[in-house]
Formats: sequence, structure tokens, C-alpha cells
Amino acid sequence: MAINSEIDALKVLDEALSAIDKEAQVRVLEWANSKFLGSPITKSKFEPTSQQIIEAPTSPTSQVSKKKPQKSKPTKKPKTVIKQVKDLDLHPKGKISAKDFVAEKQPTNTKQKCVVALHYLLNTLELEVAGIDHIYTFFKGVGWPAPTNLPNTLHQAGSAGWLDTANAADIKITPLGENEVEHHLPKQKKV
Repeated sequence: MAINSEIDALKVLDEALSAIDKEAQVRVLEWANSKFLGSPITKSKFEPTSQQIIEAPTSPTSQVSKKKPQKSKPTKKPKTVIKQVKDLDLHPKGKISAKDFVAEKQPTNTKQKCVVALHYLLNTLELEVAGIDHIYTFFKGVGWPAPTNLPNTLHQAGSAGWLDTANAADIKITPLGENEVEHHLPKQKKV
């Protein structure tokens, strides 16, 4: 059987461990932990709860009855409600407009667009705090389609080192992000 995902691996592991007694399960898990994580586990970490105890067979020929695990419904993470910030002025007097800033920087993907948006909000508009709603408003204001999952796109920009997304209501731009906007955009065409 080819294992294609973590879920497949967990199913194989569950089937294998279910076929052996509790002491053997502990030995196998201790070995696996030592091999893959490098630290032994004490048996107390594997003490079964009253719901997990499997009764021993009454005779050598009888089979251990396995209770099917109850399928629990996955808890749905509440969706982030994103709304436009009505009083955000993307055409401030005496400063470059958001559309002109975008035309100057020419970001080519959504991660770059997020960084450009946040840079504009924090440095040109001089907002003290900018969050997802502000970036969404920027996207709408300059005529960009908003990413399907804006929080995920922002986290991807964070993984690239451009943003600090620890607080969705107060996203920060990193020095690497500032350098991307100020020194690397627009991307120069190769000759």
C-alpha cells in the first residue's frame, strides 16, 4: 500500500498498533519516538484512559473486539469577516495616491501586492495600525481582485519574511518587506 499522506500513514499506524497488546504498543511507540524524535518516552505518557482500555480476550481463540472510533465532526474555525474601512483615504492631498503608488511599484503577485499595500498604508498614509480590513480596502480601492483567502495570502507573505502577521488587526512590515518595496519593485526586465 502506497502511503500518500499523513492520514494514510496514521491509518497504517493505527491498524498496526491495534493488532498488538498494550505493552507492545508502548515499546513500539518508545522505539518510534526515539528513532524519529530522538528522545525516549516514559510509559506513563501512554497510560490508557478508561475509555481507551481494550478488554483482554476471554479465551485464546476469541478475538479482541475493536470499538470503531467515533467520528467527531471537525470543528470549523470561524471565518474571518473582512470589511472595508470606510474612512480610509487612498487619495490623500499632498501625497501620492494608492493607484499611482501601485503603478510605480508594479507588484506581480498577490504576496507582493499585500506588501505594497501595507507599505503604502504605514509609510505614505502613516497609519499607526493596519490590519486585514485595511489591506482589503486597499485592494478594492486600487481595483485589484481580493485574494480568495486574504489571511492565508498575508501569512504566505509573512513566511517570505516580508510581513509580521502575528496580530491580524496590527500587521507589521519587516525590513525585508520594506526593502522589497523600496528597492526591488518594480522588477527589472532581463535584457
